[in-house]
Amino acid sequence: MRIPDRLKREKLPLTEAMMRIQETSSFLRTDVEQVIARLPKPLATAQAFYSLLDEKWRYEFGVPYEVETSVVVGTDQNPEVRILLCGLMRLNKLASCTDFDRYASRLNDESKHLNYLAELDPVLRGKELVRLDYEPRPLGKGSPGPDWAMEFADQTTCLVEVKSRIKELLKLFTSLRAGRDPSPYASRMPVIPGLLGGVSRKFPVLDPTSNALQGVWIYSPVWFIEDELQALFYGLDEKRVQFLVVGRAWREYESLTRDDISRQRLCQHYSLGGM
Repeated sequence: MRIPDRLKREKLPLTEAMMRIQETSSFLRTDVEQVIARLPKPLATAQAFYSLLDEKWRYEFGVPYEVETSVVVGTDQNPEVRILLCGLMRLNKLASCTDFDRYASRLNDESKHLNYLAELDPVLRGKELVRLDYEPRPLGKGSPGPDWAMEFADQTTCLVEVKSRIKELLKLFTSLRAGRDPSPYASRMPVIPGLLGGVSRKFPVLDPTSNALQGVWIYSPVWFIEDELQALFYGLDEKRVQFLVVGRAWREYESLTRDDISRQRLCQHYSLGGM
């Protein structure tokens, strides 16, 4: 079940909706066409529509969210075409062909599409990026590497591991429907057990004299209880993890850092106030 047709003004294949966006953006037509040509067929032929709910081009791809036995109908399960296009444009420009194709093939997995799409958030928010590596070689001990290795114009580097927490929001809804408010906070939810489990192992020990950043990006439409989130963050290996960002694409955010220098670098290299 998807957003009802009466709430869609126009329907097009995803690739045609991307070209519509190109017409009103600064993207070169040839660059958008190059991205489109590299998309796997099932994703490229997904249906896009102009949503009357928020007047944005969105598309249908991936397995709908469910709460107990009910399917959730809403824009969160129909991502913005612009977010996908902007992220892929950056990836096409800054990553190797191998990395682009590997990431695009992950997006083509309908069962995990929304999770992989969330990995674009730090890419979209990065300022003056000059290089992207997707899933770099293992850097921590006995664990796969993080999702992204990024390099900026001033030669600062950053390793980022992304976690998607949309499903936890649905667990919150389930609790509310059952009359069990999970917290005394009206707009926050408890930290989910295992939220950052095993994250530290994905990073190498950071040289304190380096100009590098390492941290975790949680893609979530809800805020967590501050005290609990801080306790979880400060429980991570401080020699490996310097920051934690919680938020969603082009929306509000919260961030935690180890020190003032880390916060300054984080804010310098990422647009954390939206785009």
